[in-house]
Amino acid sequence: MNRTHLSEAEQQELLLRLQRNYRYDAKLGRLRNRKTDKAPKGKIQNRGYSEIGLWLGGKHIYIKMHRAVFAICHGRWPTETIDHINGCKTDNHIENLREASQSDNKLNQLLPWKPNKDSALPGISPHKWVYRTNLHGKVVFMADPFRLFYHTTLLGKIYQR
Repeated sequence: MNRTHLSEAEQQELLLRLQRNYRYDAKLGRLRNRKTDKAPKGKIQNRGYSEIGLWLGGKHIYIKMHRAVFAICHGRWPTETIDHINGCKTDNHIENLREASQSDNKLNQLLPWKPNKDSALPGISPHKWVYRTNLHGKVVFMADPFRLFYHTTLLGKIYQR
């Protein structure tokens, strides 16, 4: 849902309609129709995220499934980007979703990995006699590129939680 196209009242109406028609199934990490207990028919958009469509005032509005799950579970629309913690775009368990700034979301990106042509590791580049990477705005150096990759990704995951 592009929030710029909907007024505050329309966003509230959409949230109420979503809560009235769907419930969150924690076991499957999906929405279920309250009347039929079936998963809503949706579509996978070109970037791999699933979407559902709702009618609002004669307009068909598509909402990303992870935003809909967040809204139902928290009772409000997210104010920031929704980040899939494990990197899987179709895993919409509420434990896997968190609100994050755009820059924090980019730090958590797992794919596509673009290896550096000199070190063959993503984000690791040679610097004089050692290798370096940038971790949350700080430059980290180590002699072994594989050890540097392991430690910075492990530290990065711990640091984000």
